[in-house]
Amino acid sequence: MKSSPQSVAPNFPPLPSPSSSAPRARPLRVCIASFDLVGPIRNGGVGTAFTSLGEALAAAGHEVTFLYLSGDFCENKTLDYWIADYKKKGIRFVPMPEQSGPRLETPWHMGKSFEAYQWLLKERFDVLHFSEWRAPGYYSLVAKHQGLAFAETRLCVHTHGPTLWSLLSNGEYLTQVSELELDFMERESVRLADVVISPSQYLLRWMNEQSWTLPGKTFVQQYVRPAAARPPDATRGYEPRPVNELVFFGRLEVRKGLVLFCDALDRIKDDPALRHVQVIFLGKLTKVNGREGAEFLRDRAKKWPWTWRVLSDKDQPGALEYLQGAGRMAVIPSMVDNLPNTVLECLGARVPFLASHIGGIPEMIAPDDVADTCFPLRAAPFAEKLRHALLHGLRPARFAVEPEANQRAWLDWHDHEAAQSAGWSASLSLSLHRDEPLVSICLSHFNRPEYLRQALASIEAQEYPNLEVVLVDDASTTPEAIACIESLAPKFAERGWQLIRNPEELFVGAARNIAARQARGEYLKFMDDDNVAKPHEVSTFVQVARKTSADIVSCALDFFSGDAAPAPGQPPQFRLLFLGAAASAGALRNYYGDTNSLFRRDVFLKLGGFHEERRVGHEDWEIIGDAVLQGYHLEVVPDALVWYRRTDSGQNATVRNSLHAGHMRNIRPYLDAVPPALRNLVLFAQGQMFRADAGNGGEGASPVYVEHTIRWRALLESAKIFTTKKRRDTAVGLLLDGLQAAEASQHPKVILEALLQIGAEM
Repeated sequence: MKSSPQSVAPNFPPLPSPSSSAPRARPLRVCIASFDLVGPIRNGGVGTAFTSLGEALAAAGHEVTFLYLSGDFCENKTLDYWIADYKKKGIRFVPMPEQSGPRLETPWHMGKSFEAYQWLLKERFDVLHFSEWRAPGYYSLVAKHQGLAFAETRLCVHTHGPTLWSLLSNGEYLTQVSELELDFMERESVRLADVVISPSQYLLRWMNEQSWTLPGKTFVQQYVRPAAARPPDATRGYEPRPVNELVFFGRLEVRKGLVLFCDALDRIKDDPALRHVQVIFLGKLTKVNGREGAEFLRDRAKKWPWTWRVLSDKDQPGALEYLQGAGRMAVIPSMVDNLPNTVLECLGARVPFLASHIGGIPEMIAPDDVADTCFPLRAAPFAEKLRHALLHGLRPARFAVEPEANQRAWLDWHDHEAAQSAGWSASLSLSLHRDEPLVSICLSHFNRPEYLRQALASIEAQEYPNLEVVLVDDASTTPEAIACIESLAPKFAERGWQLIRNPEELFVGAARNIAARQARGEYLKFMDDDNVAKPHEVSTFVQVARKTSADIVSCALDFFSGDAAPAPGQPPQFRLLFLGAAASAGALRNYYGDTNSLFRRDVFLKLGGFHEERRVGHEDWEIIGDAVLQGYHLEVVPDALVWYRRTDSGQNATVRNSLHAGHMRNIRPYLDAVPPALRNLVLFAQGQMFRADAGNGGEGASPVYVEHTIRWRALLESAKIFTTKKRRDTAVGLLLDGLQAAEASQHPKVILEALLQIGAEM
């Protein structure tokens, strides 16, 4: 990708210093929400950075909560141990509770972000800290952006290492739809943040080159030095030290320079003066170029004259304790890195080290020490650096930014957040404009009078006052439906609502388009006659549209079944989340929303309305995808504002329509958006996605097979996770749901495979 000019990526300032020396107004309530925290996770860059920050804030008197998003996962001691350990430091450690709301029909990372959002809604914090990595704050950030929550809370996003950056750095391909999802969520997390804080100029420049949108309040501030990285005593100075043990320090992967290190070792293996050396690999094993890391190292070490071993079970304090042993030098040959904690820890503990001259590493080291400590990303000069250190020793490098001053900058910034909070939220009011725009609710109906009455009752219960209904009866044929339409005519006339009768059935897309053309509202809100709107649906849609200047607003869906309308307090069978304007991922799955969405009327008409092919669905996916590709503004409300009825009786269009034909419709905007020579590439990507999702479906798996296989396999995988956690009742319930999902497909192969695999698991 072509890089932006240097002038587009200036140096970003550090966190602003307080304008006065006035004491802080009060201690802040601070929450750090992360998948990775020191303790339950043995070692990890994100966890180390956040833990150090949280401990410094707690020591300074702030009320700190760690929301541990990995729930009951613990690879070190027990969660009870860490809850008690952090309590001693004045920190409330909260493992994310098991979800108590509706089952989420969504990828894992989307679900976790939503669960974090739901948990945070019940609390009150002054400052929330998230990483951009895996986007745990995505739905919380969306909610604040839309004015739905957190008006008095400052949401900070820290840049550590996005998914795309990590993949490209490791020389890996994008092979999963989840990687497209995460790339979008991470980009949006940064764009929507109140404040973005990066530990290095390097990563912000990379984001600029990749066309990320950085908010105005974007700063560079290095991590707080971890407690484990303090020098053990005052006698450990900066004098040169002999080296007889090389310790590769970091995750054992390509991005961290494992292959480069082995290449450099190959260049010095025949030097007789270096036969006394030992080689240690201190870090978690991963796959290297598709091979198991241990196997890769065994092959590479066959010609080495040295003893070597892997230490992969050390936590962060244990790793630092090991490195501080006599004669040891850390080697950190990262191929690309942001601001690695491995370097920060070696600087703090005064451990001699060599590191590659890339990313944010030179920003961490005192300028006078960079030449002795850093090497270019080539095996030959790296090998010479190793040889020189082994023969002549090496002294520890010094910090470029003095740690106490750096920590003071973090604390000063937090100390003065509370004093600024009154002015911070003033512009975030979600109050409606005085001129509440007219909203036209467009319904089409065909032979479902009982469902239609429920839909109309939910419209009459709306909190929003300025609306009209435009109902198109698409040539209903049953006496009950005809009688229902006749009975509605007086009420519609009295309210100024519109009732249109088609002389022949045109199918749902054409019927909706007729309603849209006849509507008088500034906004169109489409609704199927078997849906039931929640009372705050229209008011929320309009408020979000006005606050964000959105052209289209969609929302999550709560699913139910049966002929009766949902009762007050009734839990949904499951909730379907959408993502937003994720254009790349949206070519493969619908992340945009359902027909039950709000459109600016002029935009809907410019887009040409819904397609009008009979017995072909995905009209919502197609038109919203087209809008996104044309640059119109889509917002997806993370809350479910409507009840979506799911039936297996054949009345539901999802059951009747051709799935393959629908996919050929929703991909059309993408085919139109690329040159003709690339259209088959788009179709190929779509087909490859179906093959990957089909699992055992093989080369000729049909879209119907794929769609239903995804459903029961997702439930099976979820059940396996709960089985390992000894939650048998939950696992059994998910397995039974999987069997029901397979049976509902009426596809013999789907049912057989589900019976065999779910039966074996049960």
